[in-house]
Amino acid sequence: MIKAWADRSDLTLFETATGIGRYWLAYGAAVPAAIAGLAAGAAAGSRRTVVHVTSNLWAELASGFTGIDMKVDGEEHLWSHRPCVFMFNHQSACEAFLCARLLRRDVFAIAKKEVRDKPVIGPVMDLLGIVFIDRENRMSAIAALRPAVQAIRGGRSMVIAPEGTRSRDGRLGSFKKGGFHVAMQAGVPIVPIVFHDSIQRLRPGSGIARPGVVRISVLPPVPTKGWKPVDLERRMDDVRQLFLQTLGQKDSRGKPRSRRRARPARKVTEP
Repeated sequence: MIKAWADRSDLTLFETATGIGRYWLAYGAAVPAAIAGLAAGAAAGSRRTVVHVTSNLWAELASGFTGIDMKVDGEEHLWSHRPCVFMFNHQSACEAFLCARLLRRDVFAIAKKEVRDKPVIGPVMDLLGIVFIDRENRMSAIAALRPAVQAIRGGRSMVIAPEGTRSRDGRLGSFKKGGFHVAMQAGVPIVPIVFHDSIQRLRPGSGIARPGVVRISVLPPVPTKGWKPVDLERRMDDVRQLFLQTLGQKDSRGKPRSRRRARPARKVTEP
């Protein structure tokens, strides 16, 4: 089996076996992290403590087991305008624990409400403070996002991959509207997080973790004050152009570049 995996990569049998082991150790580390989080939360009488300890401990363990570290430019933007909506380009599964290391506290992701009822993964995601939304709400897609808006108004920030799925080759894909609607409704800025080369550390579908450093650029917050639904497509393109420019990529969709650039937010608040 390991030989078959090695045949699909440029690694030796030993490197492949080690990479597979790193991968499973990283994700298996979620179990002891959750146990530690539950113990800490019980002692403090706080669910927020459970989420904080679990996510931070898992992120550190996963990074250690995989040997995947990060070099971050613009780290100050992670704290200057919370709560906010963090958006990242999705190249690799390792971004889950890298985002947890970057953002550290008071952050949530979103998932379909159906996932909540699944054994094991549902309770774990609930434990980690995932906000579940009804994507089958046929009355209003915006109404389905209301729990996420409420969580932001309660002081937590949201993290989301606007592409909706991982890129298979590192090229930036099209953006979906969900995260932009949430930011606009909550009246909070968008903070772009650009992963330059995470795909090199854990390629989609490979299950092989490769030690190394991932370059990450955190861009200045983009304010959403004054945004209107009728302008949302243009606003989305403005933000997407920021990602493309930072990645040094051309727009593969063949659309003209937006002339109006998203402006960074002015207010700065220390963490």
